[in-house]
Amino acid sequence: MAILDAGCGTGPVGVELESLRFRLIDGFDLSEEMAQKAQQTRAYRNVRGDVDLIGLPSDYFRASYDLTFTLGHVGPDGLRELARVTRSNGFVIASDRKSYAEATSFEDHVRLLQDEGVLIPAQYLRNGRYAADEDAHCWVLADAQKDQSNKRTGCDQATSYR
Repeated sequence: MAILDAGCGTGPVGVELESLRFRLIDGFDLSEEMAQKAQQTRAYRNVRGDVDLIGLPSDYFRASYDLTFTLGHVGPDGLRELARVTRSNGFVIASDRKSYAEATSFEDHVRLLQDEGVLIPAQYLRNGRYAADEDAHCWVLADAQKDQSNKRTGCDQATSYR
């Protein structure tokens, strides 16, 4: 199973996934410095820093993933790009602090992507445990574009985006 850790930070999710015997883990982060620390964990196949999901599709994403995580680090505008790199029948798992999710209308963005046939909510957890000072909302979103050949980059297997 190929996994993308979007907003990998210093790599704690990759380390946990590796401890569960997942091996095909790629990560990216907005911060080059954080991405370098994630690379040092050796849990990731590929790590890239200075990645921003806002705007045009990411040129370096030539891979496709079965599962895409973003745990508190990617805003709602980045969901479309995460959906693009998630394989048919794959999932995007997104969580954000309750205050951030509400301030950015995250749920409205999820509904819009559902209306457009991009992602379908499979599970939604309100007020889940996140940090000592605040709860979070968490979405499990299924890929809705099962047969659109133009959505994918033509990769049958996850490949490096370097």
